[in-house]
Amino acid sequence: FTALYLSSKNGHTETTRALLENKANPANPNLQDQWGQTALHLSSQYGDTGTTQLLLNNKANPANPNLQDKDGRTALHRSSQYGETETTRLLLENKANPANPNVQDQWSQTALHLSSQHGHMETTRVLLENKANPTLQAHWCNTNKDIQHNASTARSRSPTSPTNPPDESTTTTAEF
Repeated sequence: FTALYLSSKNGHTETTRALLENKANPANPNLQDQWGQTALHLSSQYGDTGTTQLLLNNKANPANPNLQDKDGRTALHRSSQYGETETTRLLLENKANPANPNVQDQWSQTALHLSSQHGHMETTRVLLENKANPTLQAHWCNTNKDIQHNASTARSRSPTSPTNPPDESTTTTAEF
């Protein structure tokens, strides 16, 4: 692991900034570990918006939000799976290099599959607002009906109405 990787994983935004801005030897935010994950994968997974934004906006060498790990997952897959809505929004609305919401992993899952599977309604809404395709099918299970149902529910809810997160005990997961 690099120092940047560990700093990003643990949410140390100012340490991450120092590593990126080191003039003698700036850290590369696009280096991948043995699983293919980058510092951006980790800051996104843990919902660290400050570090995520810093990595994306690094002038010398910005993080690429579309790099895939060994499972084919991007930082957007990670933030969506864990319901990190604000991080998901940052990745999608990054002006220099926005995340592609329709990248499929090795099981053909998109970020929308993962947010829907785990019942993250607000994250699902943000993905749909940013052109995530609810008709893409994952080949590992038959969940397309559930994804379309969650997508239509997310579209129909008023953004000003309060939402209650689903009870995690009722959230279904696919078996591999």
